[in-house]
Amino acid sequence: MPARLRPTQLRHRLRSLRLRGVLVFFLLTALTTASLNACTGVSAPPTAAAPPAAPASAAPATNGALAQLEQLHTASQEAQIGGDEGHVFAPDTLVAGIDLSGMDVPTARAYLLDLQNRLSRPLDVELDGARTTIYPDEIGLQIPIEAMLSEAIALNQQGRAVRIPVQISYDTERLRQKLQNFANDTMILPTLHVLTDTDSIGRSFGYTPGQRINVEVALYQIDRQLAAPLGVRRITLTRSPDPTIPAPRATPQQIQEQLELLAAEWDGVVGLYLHDLASDTTMATLNERTVFSGASLLKVPIMLHAHMTLQRFTPEQYGWITAMILDSDNQSANDLLAASVGGRDTEDALIGVQLMNEHLQQLGLNHTYQLMPYEAYDYLVGVLGMDIPMGPEYEGEPPYTFADPVIRTTPGEMGHLFVLMDRCKRGYGDLITMFPDTITPTRCRSMLDLLTKNHDLTRMVAGIPAGVRVEHKSGWVDQMQCDVGIVRSPAGDYVLALYIYQEEYYADSSIADPFLATLSHLVYTAYNPVLMDADG
Repeated sequence: MPARLRPTQLRHRLRSLRLRGVLVFFLLTALTTASLNACTGVSAPPTAAAPPAAPASAAPATNGALAQLEQLHTASQEAQIGGDEGHVFAPDTLVAGIDLSGMDVPTARAYLLDLQNRLSRPLDVELDGARTTIYPDEIGLQIPIEAMLSEAIALNQQGRAVRIPVQISYDTERLRQKLQNFANDTMILPTLHVLTDTDSIGRSFGYTPGQRINVEVALYQIDRQLAAPLGVRRITLTRSPDPTIPAPRATPQQIQEQLELLAAEWDGVVGLYLHDLASDTTMATLNERTVFSGASLLKVPIMLHAHMTLQRFTPEQYGWITAMILDSDNQSANDLLAASVGGRDTEDALIGVQLMNEHLQQLGLNHTYQLMPYEAYDYLVGVLGMDIPMGPEYEGEPPYTFADPVIRTTPGEMGHLFVLMDRCKRGYGDLITMFPDTITPTRCRSMLDLLTKNHDLTRMVAGIPAGVRVEHKSGWVDQMQCDVGIVRSPAGDYVLALYIYQEEYYADSSIADPFLATLSHLVYTAYNPVLMDADG
């Protein structure tokens, strides 16, 4: 036996059936009229206010009937809600935090309209004296009063408890963009610091992270505040450390100052040249025109000279290049110098040296030269009795060093040679212009790739994190140590030439190497400062 409907449910069932009958009748009438008009060509007589005739492309009459049906359906929904105006809400009916128990619909609606007015007030967002105001209209804030009433009525009619929370809707993306703008306007930028180690020679750059409003957290807080009818329409936000704010980079003035302070801790002469490859500007220098011993650094010009003079390399010649760069092998360097002029012995290597010097002068490197092959003095002078010219006692700019009289360079000139190689790799510059038949971007890229495999990891490379690409060559003699190359760091690429000199015999790498690494680390952190805790 079917369950007996309660009086309230029965009334709603009858009302629904009557509405369906009206809808069906209206649809049949509209479709019939449209069909008759289409068949007979008869239309309703025009009135004084008749609209203009529809264009030929207008939709069929049936579409108009469907549109009228849709309007009727919408009106029927409103009529259905209106038909419940006399409904009295059951005890313990809570809608948007308001107890509607015993109220009829108009009274309940009045309470919800008052709630809507309170929720529609502007909301002030503040942070350290800065303020922005969220206006309901600008984020499309809406409160579905009629939907909440209909839901409460339906639950009452089903005999179920009513607990309907405040319901609001708005354009989340518009609110997020407004908060993002406010966050950017009120953020605290990262702060650069100089870090020193008093226990050993050390100096580097660090930074405390910037702080900014967390927009997603703020969205959650504001969403709750927008739906809170009571209290002041104001919310105070806070900042938190934001690692996405780019780290600061030291200025050229800051780099120069810290390098000078660090160099003052070395008992001797420090030479340095720092060039930023992105901006093509020199960032800092220390005695960059002072002449130092060339040592094995001149093997980079020898490699370049071989590429200038030889169209292609035999496997043996490429083996010499590899041994010269990776292991700093002197005999391989001499063999390449000889091969550059088509020979194989020491006298040919001497001619190759002279040709290389001419090429270097053409590039503007007037203090970078080699007057004889490596370890060839005893043979050329002692055996053959040749008169080999020597460099002047004092060359370049002070402070002067007791540089090797036959193999010399300066930090600025050797650094500039690496700048030229980087330009060549990118397809322009003096190397390509002056040696178009032999120097190409591909060959320059190959030379730089080989320099990354240098086996010396105790000087420049020791001051740089593992995994960072460094294209470099080092060298040393009794009183001088050096390392020059290109560092491809996360925050920018740069050329760095490092030289240290002391009059006393200083072959002990246990002191010289760490100091070169410290210089390298200081420059690296100028580009990539060390992240510190927010408290410093």
